[in-house]
Amino acid sequence: MRRPLLVVAVFVAASSVCACDETPTHPAMRDAAGTYRLTMGSENFLEYRKHYASHIPVCEIELHPDSTVEIRNLPDCAVSDRGKPNGKYVDRRGRWDLAGGLLGIQYEGGAGTDYGIEIWGAKPPYHLEITLGDGDNHETLRYDRVR
Repeated sequence: MRRPLLVVAVFVAASSVCACDETPTHPAMRDAAGTYRLTMGSENFLEYRKHYASHIPVCEIELHPDSTVEIRNLPDCAVSDRGKPNGKYVDRRGRWDLAGGLLGIQYEGGAGTDYGIEIWGAKPPYHLEITLGDGDNHETLRYDRVR
């Protein structure tokens, strides 16, 4: 008897999640190329929840149309296993591609491809989200497209 109730509860929960206008998307690479900058909300999150210094440098992800990528001032909590910060920033270069709603980056000198960045939006301009550590914590950094 509890099974129909469980199905209804799952349906209602899924509907409330899907009701938003933002979903992971599958854009063409030419539409995803551009410069994305860390949002002010994410900067505040870094300062007040992750305890980074109050002066956050310009943090950008630049996806070039030729499939190269430059990441400037990526907060180190984005590359640590558990999203733990040291208050530092890293620069990275590599090549990017899209696999569904995920942005894959193969870093220079690295092995394999990292698919830890989601691309969101119903249409351009898209935004990027990086989940920090365990996804159950719901901690993300958001980058909005600026050009």
